[in-house]
Amino acid sequence: VVPRLFEDATLAHALAREADVVVANTILAMRVVHAARAAGTPCLWWVHEAAFGRDLAATTRHTAAAFDAADALVFPSQAQAALYAPWAPAGR
Repeated sequence: VVPRLFEDATLAHALAREADVVVANTILAMRVVHAARAAGTPCLWWVHEAAFGRDLAATTRHTAAAFDAADALVFPSQAQAALYAPWAPAGR
């Protein structure tokens, strides 16, 4: 566990540079996704939140942009994937 990881992208960037792949496990890891992209490390983003996450993507530009920064997206159901369709690129 790395304190402040979700708040400080520089911490995430340093860790991502040392990894082969980053698995981000919540919508709140949007900075980690951006840091992995900046580090050139592939990133799988597992987004499991429903309405809360959709609302965050709709109101926060850096959250919405993280969907383009992730190399792969995983949702626990088709219904939840449909919530993020406006931001999730096809094929990811």
